[in-house]
Amino acid sequence: MARTIIVTGAASGFGEAIAKSFATAGDAVMLADINEVGGQRVAGEIEAAGGKARFQYTDVADARSTQRLIDTTIEWSGGIDVLVNNAGITHPPVPVEKIDEAEFELIFAVNFKSVYLMTTQAIPALRKRKGAIVNIASITAEHPRWGQSVYAATKGAMISFTRALAIELAPDGVRVNAVAPVASLTGMTKDTLGSADPQARRRQIEATIPLGRLGEASDIAGVVNFLASPASAFLTGVCLPIDGGRSI
Repeated sequence: MARTIIVTGAASGFGEAIAKSFATAGDAVMLADINEVGGQRVAGEIEAAGGKARFQYTDVADARSTQRLIDTTIEWSGGIDVLVNNAGITHPPVPVEKIDEAEFELIFAVNFKSVYLMTTQAIPALRKRKGAIVNIASITAEHPRWGQSVYAATKGAMISFTRALAIELAPDGVRVNAVAPVASLTGMTKDTLGSADPQARRRQIEATIPLGRLGEASDIAGVVNFLASPASAFLTGVCLPIDGGRSI
């Protein structure tokens, strides 16, 4: 039976690949992002390929905006089976004292407050269908690189939140898991690499990954689909590294 999936940050990168992967499997996908052009493009491409998708502009750091997304999804498709908290931002590799308070608050709002808002607002619908939540964290949370302190902290908070929620929601049949990608070939990578010599920085990062390459969006989409599927029915509270062996 077709499920209803919400994917935040779905206008590009991981979110786009995740949304298209669910749609290809026959699920109805609600795409959420502040990038209206990208979001409409992805929804259009899914529908052109025979899938079911809808885009809604959503500021994931704003409670009213996220609640509208939840309500619209339920009105559109009858409920929610899977929530994928993917939306996120990063910062260039800089010493922590170079990140001012406003930037700190923005990164935490988009990367972590959003997960709290989306999750708490979606829980009633997820309980009805014994659904699943998949959070997109980062290998940086447990294996940080220089200059990524605030970003790493937001992803560490996400992983702890995932584990705590897994315990809390288990009696309701709702599973909560996360994935932790390594640096990947998405639009956010340019911020991670910095501007001094991005190609040299990329080679430096690739040298730390045993499989010898950055991740790709399809790498992440496949594991997210697994964690949202009956094949992982006895998994909850885990954070799977998708990192080519970097965390070994």
